[in-house]
Amino acid sequence: MSDTNDEYLTGPDLDRRYKRSSQTRWRWSKDPSLGFPKPIRIKGRLLYRKSEIEEWERSLAAARAA
Repeated sequence: MSDTNDEYLTGPDLDRRYKRSSQTRWRWSKDPSLGFPKPIRIKGRLLYRKSEIEEWERSLAAARAA
């Protein structure tokens, strides 16, 4: 998804959102079975598309419900 109106979240934003450490976020990114969204680099910063994070959350919720 590459919508020019997309919002972006920083790593610390995600850490606060999930109440987890940056180490946990790093482990999630290294585990392909989780499907955690890959960040993009803008001006040297790693950012996550909010829409991809929300889609990932929905997929986790759907998997739990199944």
